[in-house]
Amino acid sequence: MNKEKCIVLEVAGLLHDIGKLKIPDEILEKPGPLTPAERAIIISHSFESYQILKPISGFDDISKWAAFHHECISGKGYPFHLHREQLPREARIIAIADVFQALVQERPYRSSVKPKKVQSILEEMESSNKLDSDLVAFVNQNLESCWQAAIA
Repeated sequence: MNKEKCIVLEVAGLLHDIGKLKIPDEILEKPGPLTPAERAIIISHSFESYQILKPISGFDDISKWAAFHHECISGKGYPFHLHREQLPREARIIAIADVFQALVQERPYRSSVKPKKVQSILEEMESSNKLDSDLVAFVNQNLESCWQAAIA
C-alpha cells in the first residue's frame, strides 16, 4: 500500500465512529447491556458516519471504508450487509482494528481484555466469517506490537 493510501486509510480509521456524535451519551456510556431499542440506535452510527462523510469532496473512499467497519465477511454485518468481495481491504483493516481497540480499551461495563484473550476472540470472529482471515493472521503474528499500539 502506498503512502498516500495509508494516509487516507488512517483518516478513515480516525473518522469511522464520527456517526456516534448522533448517539445519545446515555446509550454510549451505559454501564450494562443495551435494550433492543438501544442496540438499534447504537448500530445506526456506522450509517450515520457514511451520511456525514459522503458529501465531503474527495472522501469517497473514506466514507465507505469508515461506514463498512461493522460489515462482516459473511454479509451479516451492518449497515449495508456487504460480503467479502464487496468489502475493500481497507474497510476490513478498519474492522479488525476497531475490534482490537475496543477489546483493549477499558469500557464502562468491563475492563481491558488481555492479549491472548484478544487473539482468541479475533480467531473466533474469523471462524464465524466476521473478520478477514489474512488480517487475523497478521495480528496474531504481530500481537505484541498491535497491543502496544492500541494501548499507547
